[in-house]
Amino acid sequence: MSTDVPPSGTKPAPAGAPFAPGLVRQAFAPGRYATAIARTLVGTHDRQLVREQSVASIALTLTDDGAATACRGWRYQMTNDGPDVHTDDRFEEQVGYRGHYRRVGDDVEVELTRDDSVCPPVAAPALAPSRAAIVRLRCAAVTATGHPTLSGAALVCTWLGPPSPEVLAHAVDGLGPAGTWVLGAAPGLRIAVTGAPPELVGDPTAVTATTTAVPDDAWRTDG
Repeated sequence: MSTDVPPSGTKPAPAGAPFAPGLVRQAFAPGRYATAIARTLVGTHDRQLVREQSVASIALTLTDDGAATACRGWRYQMTNDGPDVHTDDRFEEQVGYRGHYRRVGDDVEVELTRDDSVCPPVAAPALAPSRAAIVRLRCAAVTATGHPTLSGAALVCTWLGPPSPEVLAHAVDGLGPAGTWVLGAAPGLRIAVTGAPPELVGDPTAVTATTTAVPDDAWRTDG
């Protein structure tokens, strides 16, 4: 199920090579990789006050035999208050996945299909926005060396499938290349993002990281 032979046309950089500023490639090791991202954002637009309070978490387990499982959750609330407009958008969701991965040099490609036996599904309200049923990721193993926010080992994963709302929920600018997911090696990684919503004018966003245990349902309990 796993292989060390890269597909035609690919040649990942070897362990020890720079990956991004402050991140150095390392040889991949199976294990559990998890991150919880808590956002507390407040900003103004004209006479509107916009607030976002959200937590998105993902825990990915890759075993020696090439098997992969994941539990992904997201608790989200955004309010927009002003003289004439008052909105309150909120939802909670949890999805489990099962699949496999294969080695591509020092990187791995992961393919996961929704599997409710991995963690109990949550969808509140029942008509929550649709999400990807199949998740495909290309992940590089890295170590943070001189990184302004991170320390220790992690996977930096690029989403390979079509656009889907959850992609941005698990990405934080400044941790790795734009749009990537950074999953901390066990015990895990908790990220706090504060400031103004990125689409509004306001205080600069601040990002802090803590190496600590991240349970499968961190989306429910963090923040």
